[in-house]
Amino acid sequence: MLAVTMTGVLLVPDNVSGQDQHPLVPPDWVHIDSVLAVYARDAGAFEQLVSRARGGNPESQVQLGLCYQYGVRVAEDPEEAVRWFLAAAEQGYALAQWRLGLVFSNGHGIPENDAEAFQWYRAAAEQGLAAAQEMLGLMFAHGDGVPKNDTEAVWWFRAAAEQGLATAQFHLGVSFSNGGGVPENDAEAVWWYRAAAEQGFAAAQHNLGVSFVRGEGVPEDYVRAYAWFNLAAAQGYDEARRAKGALEPRMTRSQIARAQELSFDLLRINDKSR
Repeated sequence: MLAVTMTGVLLVPDNVSGQDQHPLVPPDWVHIDSVLAVYARDAGAFEQLVSRARGGNPESQVQLGLCYQYGVRVAEDPEEAVRWFLAAAEQGYALAQWRLGLVFSNGHGIPENDAEAFQWYRAAAEQGLAAAQEMLGLMFAHGDGVPKNDTEAVWWFRAAAEQGLATAQFHLGVSFSNGGGVPENDAEAVWWYRAAAEQGFAAAQHNLGVSFVRGEGVPEDYVRAYAWFNLAAAQGYDEARRAKGALEPRMTRSQIARAQELSFDLLRINDKSR
């Protein structure tokens, strides 16, 4: 059998800048970079932000916290950032609770504290915020701030996956591939890998390709495997690039040509569905 390996559960991400590219970002957060850019160039808008934050508006408090975290119109001050995140989080604002979880997970300017991160992720997750549910699942999967519990991890991955969060769909697929917290089920794994792959998540595209190579949960199909590896490799995913290179010698020129064409077809279909 061709030696290709599945990608497993990802680590908790430690790079939370560039929010509109981050796979765990809630939909409400997608344009935060452009919002901060407005404050960077418009002193009046920033003064209004400060006024709203001081008046108790939780969304403005989070945005002001981000200004302190990234040095937008003010000197970088992680402790002041946390103060504003906390002000919003204590009002029950889920995005602020999620943000505090990230800060404590990664120790951005404050001591890393997984137990504190867990509490804030849970607060946001219980309000239904998919990004927080995903992070809670990762903490259970890794045993960070809480005893390792694969069954609990799967519960939270599923909660986020059913809201359409691609990384959670991927992790649910990994759980079914490995039998972690659920009975092993290759067909179910493929279903979730495909859901994430069709959203453009490279790790899921890679694992879907591996499933087609091995014939696990789907019939063996090198053409489809190559097509999914191709899409992931085009995003710079090294494991997919290596898998694609290992697969090529086992394929005819005609098969590779069909796989390339299928890659373009999948890309067009996926783009339309987003």
